[in-house]
Amino acid sequence: MTDLTVTVVVLGAQVMADGRPSTALRRRAEHGAAVWAGLAAGSGLIACGGVGDGLVSEASVIAGIAVGRGVPQESITLEERSHNTREQAAEVAGILSPGATVVIVSDSYHLPRATYLMRRAGLDATSSGCGRGAGSAIKWWLGAAREVPAFVKDLFLDLVGRKPRPPRSPIRSADD
Repeated sequence: MTDLTVTVVVLGAQVMADGRPSTALRRRAEHGAAVWAGLAAGSGLIACGGVGDGLVSEASVIAGIAVGRGVPQESITLEERSHNTREQAAEVAGILSPGATVVIVSDSYHLPRATYLMRRAGLDATSSGCGRGAGSAIKWWLGAAREVPAFVKDLFLDLVGRKPRPPRSPIRSADD
């Protein structure tokens, strides 16, 4: 890809209570950094995810991993308001211009729904799955099974016109 307007969007996953990334979050962040490295200079990376069980946001943990993999801090935007994929799509659409080109990075089972939501939010979305890695096959399949009802729920919410919850905290760049 050579389009300077391409932005990698790394979707969040669990951060442990002590601030360590889950296996899924580490896998996504590392793959996102690799995808970013294959893009033209000037491309950005949006790290998504608010504070869940941990003391820090999923986005800040993703950013730390991405920086460790060679992504400059000034190329990273933290989206720390969201707590689910639907909210992530709305927040990313609010950060970028309508029709902006994004490459969504997440587990492969998560990408059909994430891509649908990003496109529904007005973005030109493609995706790059990070695969299962060395993690538990059972966890991966449970995640995949969870996506079916989640996708049905998102389709229903779109049908009835329900919007994501309002923002909770400001968006900041990784070097703030």
